[in-house]
Amino acid sequence: MWPTRLFLALAALWGAGLVVAAATVPVYSGTTTTCSYAQACAQTQVTKTTSATLVEVDGNGALAVVALPLVPVLVAAASMHRRFRKHAEGAGVVAWLAVALVGTFTTLGALTIGIFVAPLFVLLMCACTAASVRSSTPPGTRTQNLMIKSHLL
Repeated sequence: MWPTRLFLALAALWGAGLVVAAATVPVYSGTTTTCSYAQACAQTQVTKTTSATLVEVDGNGALAVVALPLVPVLVAAASMHRRFRKHAEGAGVVAWLAVALVGTFTTLGALTIGIFVAPLFVLLMCACTAASVRSSTPPGTRTQNLMIKSHLL
């Protein structure tokens, strides 16, 4: 179970890092050239370099778009946590649907933000795969062991 939790934690951390990066890392840059005299521009030319973050240029709506991949991570984590508490095998349909949703988001946004969401997709897929293969006991043995333990209590 610990690999699943590790992959989920790393996916959530990556998603949170994307949100922080959108607000703090400059991704746009430009230069502005001004002249104090139109005829003598070559001698009194002033060039200013500027940079801006994604949120500064596109507003808080960009922050919401960048935070969007965190929702399926939280849904998958809650779904798997619920399944683990019920001693159910595998990641479950809800978690795999969350993986499919992030994969679709990554593919559709491949030329923009998708390349940055791809590691989150891979980590979420690894979490679901680890949850699906987490049991080393033969099928049915775990259920029988739980039934025996419940009768002993």
